[in-house]
Amino acid sequence: MHNSSAYAATPLLWGGSNDMKVIYFPMALEPAPLIWLEGLVPNTIDTWEDLKKAIINNIQGSLQRLSNRYDLTQCKQLWNESLCTYTRRFFEAWATITDITERNIIDYFHNDLYNKILYMDFGRNRTKSITELCYMMQVWAGGPGARALRLTPWWGQPE
Repeated sequence: MHNSSAYAATPLLWGGSNDMKVIYFPMALEPAPLIWLEGLVPNTIDTWEDLKKAIINNIQGSLQRLSNRYDLTQCKQLWNESLCTYTRRFFEAWATITDITERNIIDYFHNDLYNKILYMDFGRNRTKSITELCYMMQVWAGGPGARALRLTPWWGQPE
């Protein structure tokens, strides 16, 4: 909405009734919300309460909820999922989370690996930063620089 504070104040100057709010409301909208409002089925908004419910329902359908730590712990590698795909999915999930430490991110990534050999290798070659984790997964998945880093395999001998 454009000039929402002006919108809130103007009906109050006119007496502030809900009927006046409904009448003045379209004038306070920017083009996109106005198109949405004009696209509603005629005669579906009879009261200020109807309008508020319609707006809330419209907004709720378009907003994405930020994730939390619990959501990240549920981002587990699937039994048939490649390491590359899991890593991408995990980091996309992490991008929606605020207030989380690097250590927690690395712990969740490690704990949610499906492949037990990868799980053990990761434990032996544990990273201390997200940058190192990204690089390690890139190497393990065969990405750029795969030959630049030699990791100790799970049986303990260098490759």
